[in-house]
Amino acid sequence: MKKLKGLGVILILSLIFFTSCAKKPAVPEEVEKIINLIPEDNDVVVFVDLHKAAGIEFVNNALKEERFYKKSQEIIQRTGIDPKKDIFSVAYCLKLMEKGFDSGLAIFNLKYDKDLLLEYLKQETKELKKEDDNGITIYTVKEWDYTVAEEKKHKKITAAFLDESTIIYGDENHVKAAIDVFHKKAENIFKNETLAPLIKQANTEALLWGALYYPFQKNIKQMTAQNPMLEGLEELKTGLLSLDYNNNIFTADIKVMGGDEAKIQKAAEFLNGLKAMGAMVDAKEPALGELLNAVEITSTAAYVNIFARIHEDLLNKLIEKRGKPKKR
Repeated sequence: MKKLKGLGVILILSLIFFTSCAKKPAVPEEVEKIINLIPEDNDVVVFVDLHKAAGIEFVNNALKEERFYKKSQEIIQRTGIDPKKDIFSVAYCLKLMEKGFDSGLAIFNLKYDKDLLLEYLKQETKELKKEDDNGITIYTVKEWDYTVAEEKKHKKITAAFLDESTIIYGDENHVKAAIDVFHKKAENIFKNETLAPLIKQANTEALLWGALYYPFQKNIKQMTAQNPMLEGLEELKTGLLSLDYNNNIFTADIKVMGGDEAKIQKAAEFLNGLKAMGAMVDAKEPALGELLNAVEITSTAAYVNIFARIHEDLLNKLIEKRGKPKKR
């Protein structure tokens, strides 16, 4: 069985467009529709407006790499879905875990042919298992066993078609939770007391935006005990981010919150120290040094702010430094 199957491949291809050009704003109803399907019990939420995917040079270069081009053409031919044109937006959510891992949930707003997509999944999956959940069929795309702290576990990656324009894809628990939200049998993310206020503050017109909560402060405190330089980071718990693109400029804005003003200022000083250390690469890697110089780290009484305006040409330089991709 191939490692990437069905909707997982489509997800990867669609995520390539995270950093694409703005041509028209996201439809507010579309944002609201898929965000409202995110279950309450999550720690990370990311939304991407794929309407804005259209023309960044280095993205196009990446898509011309043989591995991406061949796979995208295969998907178009076999499913009728063109990731460039037919996937309008995607929301991703994740429950953070102290041990193990959580595959999370992707919610797609797209144009698709269910019969073609099901046929593709059947061909890619040796045995496409089905399960009914409140009138909605859940398809098991992949499953495997793994061990965490000597405890054996079993994980399923599943998918479900909620309606003619919405597909959900992720670990079994997340998919079932989203179906409960869809049927209004469970609360959505706007009942999450930590993330709901952050989502309401988010720049929902940005190309990409997200909110997160880190629940394992004791882990940071343990690291702080071993390295006092990290002290300013120990009370940072929540974050808000956005990434946008206009006139060949990427704008990244990250706010990290938690703790009192003194701790927040100390965290900013620590991050600026890391930036200064990184700037020493300027002589050997001028483009990387230029990238670090574009990052500004400041603080207020409420948050650490990491802000950057980066020209597309600079990113192209960094990509060229890695070597030109093999194009079709």
